[in-house]
Amino acid sequence: MKNENTAAVRRRNRLAYIAEAGLEYFISLLVTGAFLAALLKHIGFSDAASGIVTSLASLGFLAQAAVLMLKPQRSPKRLVTALHLANQIMFVFLYMIPFINIPHGVKVAVFAAMLLGGHLLSNTVMPLKLSWLMSFVDDSHRGEFTANKEIVSLVGGIVFSYVMGAVSDRFTDSGHTELAFLVCGITLFALTVLHLLSLLAVKDAGDSDTETAYDSRTAVQAIKSVFSGSDFTKIILIDVLWHMGSGISVSYFGVYQIQELGFSLRYVAILNAVHSVVRVLFSRFFGRFADKYSWRTMMTVSLSIGAVGYLLNAFTVPSNGKIMFMVYYIFYAVYMAGSNSGIMNLTFDYVKTEDRACALGIKSAIGGMAGFLASLCGAKIVSAVQGSGNLVMGHTIYAQQILSFLTFIIYIAAAIYVKNAIHKINNNNIKRSVEL
Repeated sequence: MKNENTAAVRRRNRLAYIAEAGLEYFISLLVTGAFLAALLKHIGFSDAASGIVTSLASLGFLAQAAVLMLKPQRSPKRLVTALHLANQIMFVFLYMIPFINIPHGVKVAVFAAMLLGGHLLSNTVMPLKLSWLMSFVDDSHRGEFTANKEIVSLVGGIVFSYVMGAVSDRFTDSGHTELAFLVCGITLFALTVLHLLSLLAVKDAGDSDTETAYDSRTAVQAIKSVFSGSDFTKIILIDVLWHMGSGISVSYFGVYQIQELGFSLRYVAILNAVHSVVRVLFSRFFGRFADKYSWRTMMTVSLSIGAVGYLLNAFTVPSNGKIMFMVYYIFYAVYMAGSNSGIMNLTFDYVKTEDRACALGIKSAIGGMAGFLASLCGAKIVSAVQGSGNLVMGHTIYAQQILSFLTFIIYIAAAIYVKNAIHKINNNNIKRSVEL
């Protein structure tokens, strides 16, 4: 009877986790990409400054190292719930800033502080949350469960993104831009409440598997355990390359879509819808592919596809923007269907179960810093190219084209590294992780 009750609790927890992930995804749609770019543009950020502010999400990954100091005595539920609530309230406040009558410089500083603060708090509890919630999923079914969770988020995100884009465009086209921001802010608050309820719905199963989501070791003991073998260091380098590739370019695509390419938020919503459909079609495939052939093999394929997408985006200009950016976004969707969960699950493969939270925190902190530094390099390139009137060696070239090509090079390097280095890692750790 006890085993049946435990199984029922774990099943309900997995459903709550799926709901939590979907709501968190909806929230992220309103504080990233074109929605964030439109807000930054309204407040008065330059393109370079917008890219740097957008990349604060990468800097927020540094907070994941705080998992070494967070040692909840029992379940991490209370800590995760409290800090997530605080971080999402900060995101809600972003949409209130246009209504505050303060000097522009102060408004910019407050916006950056709220955005960075929200990401720092979210990332502080992310390793604990992932390790805790994934403890309710059998290791042998991580790929399938992760794919199903992502599919639910993406399908819901298609409708959510289109509706929010259409509503925002309608208010903006009628000259009521700030009203559009108000609607987004109210929607964010409603999502925050629902997200809170989804976390509260998770109950501890009371079995030995979930106890490994938190432990009483000191930070030094946890770090020594994580680095006890050479495997984890190799995983960190993958994360560094992954963050560098996206950090140097993606942060500047939101403004590029709105300004140079001239996309409306409604068209951006269509892009997101196509992106989501493609990810839905490939997520379960990649999940099963990883369960059958390994996450490291799947990441090689995924990174290669992502590299092709960025190479194509290097040819995106205003005259062909709607078509070429759509093509790039389709490739990007296929890539994300694999890599979005691949980095996390690859880490789970190569560290002991009790080290997962610590390992996620360390690798994400290092990778996040690499991504932020890469975004600063991207800002220099954007400023230099725009300062020359988008003329490079006598040809009209936009900064985002150069950044896309740089990402292509980085992702090719990452794919080669995974194929030649990660594939050589001894499989004993994988077997040990699954057995545990």
